[in-house]
Amino acid sequence: MTNTGRQITKIAIIRQRSDGYYVLSESGKNLGGPYKTRAEAKKRLDQVEMFKHMKKQKKRSDALYFLLSLADTDASYSATMRKLRKGDKNKLRQFQQAFKKSFDDAYCQGLEPVENIALLAALKKIDHE
Repeated sequence: MTNTGRQITKIAIIRQRSDGYYVLSESGKNLGGPYKTRAEAKKRLDQVEMFKHMKKQKKRSDALYFLLSLADTDASYSATMRKLRKGDKNKLRQFQQAFKKSFDDAYCQGLEPVENIALLAALKKIDHE
């Protein structure tokens, strides 16, 4: 495993053995093979990486839907803006800035649903109840 700042990345490698190419995890677990060519093994390695990414995104998405189910039924950007406009203008501005930053971050990372992720992050940032 390599530690790149905050993110820990698991390394999978392609090894050539007498009967072909194998895709192995860092611990040596066989993730696929034997393959006749290195290109076939690389294709499998790409599949493994894609499935790891999909699994991670599904976990995030499941947690998000759980959090949204706990929130009030009026949990939308528009409803939140209506409530905040009636109160402290500084809090409204903080919410807008936090929402935009969270929205941009979630979009760049390919997370879904972007608006809900940004809404939860912005509400948490301003300690909205």
